[in-house]
Amino acid sequence: MAATSPSSPEISSPRIAIIGNPNVGKSTIFNYLTGLNQKIGNYPGVTVDKKVGFCQVGGETIEILDLPGTYSLFPNSEDEIIVHRVLNNPQLEKKPDYVLMVIDSTQLSRGLFLATQLIDLGLPLAILLNMSDLAQEKKIELRTFELFKHLGVPILQTDARNQKGLSEVKELIHQRNFSRGSSFVEIATVVPDALLEEVKNRFSLENKYQAYQMIRFGAKDKAVSEPDRSWLVNTLSGSSFSLEEAQLEETKIRYKKITDMVTSVLVKKAIPKPKSSLDAVFLHPVAGYFIFFGILLLFFKLSFPGLLILWIGLMAFLQISVCVWSTSFPQDLSLPCLQKEWYQVLEVSSFLFHKSLFFLAF
Repeated sequence: MAATSPSSPEISSPRIAIIGNPNVGKSTIFNYLTGLNQKIGNYPGVTVDKKVGFCQVGGETIEILDLPGTYSLFPNSEDEIIVHRVLNNPQLEKKPDYVLMVIDSTQLSRGLFLATQLIDLGLPLAILLNMSDLAQEKKIELRTFELFKHLGVPILQTDARNQKGLSEVKELIHQRNFSRGSSFVEIATVVPDALLEEVKNRFSLENKYQAYQMIRFGAKDKAVSEPDRSWLVNTLSGSSFSLEEAQLEETKIRYKKITDMVTSVLVKKAIPKPKSSLDAVFLHPVAGYFIFFGILLLFFKLSFPGLLILWIGLMAFLQISVCVWSTSFPQDLSLPCLQKEWYQVLEVSSFLFHKSLFFLAF
């Protein structure tokens, strides 16, 4: 629902665009900065809402533009084409003076893909690593200074849902703490340099990556004049250059560099496994041993009762047999060695028999 426009903000007010992947808390930050001082319209030629708000910082009115969520500057939908148009075609849309890039702290690689493309466009940029509370829950630690050294743009950690770090965002805007980072991917290694220069001069663009974006999507944007679109189509048709291969190559190079960078800035701590309340009993340094041997004894008794009974029966049979055999010898027969051996067997079997009975009773 649209809110009322502010009372005649100056046209020369600094303009800041907020951009990010879908569902990263971008709109929450926009609403915090602008409050109800917003208006909603439409971009020409499309049905995409245009959300603009105004923020008072240090007595100055700042225009805030909430761009549609996108994962990259490779647009296919209307939302993504609008992002390309605003950031890369000043002839159609007033270009923002500064850009706030919002990244989900738990999806760093995904957010950095778009952020590094913005850096290559040469835009004054600051990055907000939002959802820091979720990163903390997942034991993700981000080395923000290391990330700053890689990208060369200011970085803040925020938790927009709980309004943490948002006052620092206002201070960042007040101080104009935005920077142009060094080129992340040299696009001339992917696209012929002569073609980039030709397009750059035709559309009065600032750098070669802007020219590459115009090569890719200028012909699709109906807001571009018909002569310019025809010129782009004819220029590309007369070249052996393949847009699809260029996009694949750029994506491969960019993700390779991002992966190496994330390895050095992201630390994922081990999540301790929750302990059961039974651990204190079964792992007790003294009682634990008695419990362990008690369980083993119970398991043995439950698993082998038939074996115990069979063993006792055999011992009893052996004792009876020995008794019978020993008494059957004639009294006058002199077999001391034989009688001695039989009595030893009787003694051993008697011992085993009583031990077996004791164990079964226990």
